[in-house]
Amino acid sequence: MGERERTAALGLLSAAADEGRFGTSDQLERRLEGVAAARTRGELAAVVGDLDRLVPSAERQRVLRVIARAHAADELDYAEFLDRTDRALPALTYEEADALVADLGEEVAAPAARRREAGCRRWRPPARRHGLPALAGGLVGAGAVILPVAVALPSDLGAWVPVVVLTGAFSAAGTVAAAGALRWRQRLAVPAGVPAVQPGARPCERK
Repeated sequence: MGERERTAALGLLSAAADEGRFGTSDQLERRLEGVAAARTRGELAAVVGDLDRLVPSAERQRVLRVIARAHAADELDYAEFLDRTDRALPALTYEEADALVADLGEEVAAPAARRREAGCRRWRPPARRHGLPALAGGLVGAGAVILPVAVALPSDLGAWVPVVVLTGAFSAAGTVAAAGALRWRQRLAVPAGVPAVQPGARPCERK
């Protein structure tokens, strides 16, 4: 393991600290010491591998607001209010944050939903993603050549076979590229923080 990996790990810790993922805990200091002491990539991964599971400051503040609102509405007594507030201040995973507010009608689970949908996209067979657009484009391109040829009835139909094949192939490739660009544009259009699937939907389920 070289200094490049160690520097990258320090950058991840710095970014997590800027996002407030460590809360009031001393995790940043302890993790910095862990990076300095790491001798293998595995040890380094153990120090920074779970950073995306820690809630950022904005999510922690939302959890604290929910707890305070529940206390003001007499849904939580003072002791429970203090206990949950204390538990929300240090470094907190999304699962732990969700447990603090789940019985108050709130949910902290959007990143998990995004990960499920990303996994579905990653493992969806390529034939399912690209097969139909390719077939449609190939048929349209080949048909654009075949129909005029069939009407004109040339004497040497065999000479048109390469033209038909190449036209269909180019049309299929173009259709696949266009479909991929459309999916990418739709992905970019989803605002940050919005779940990729609807709450309660099964993994890979689409609207």
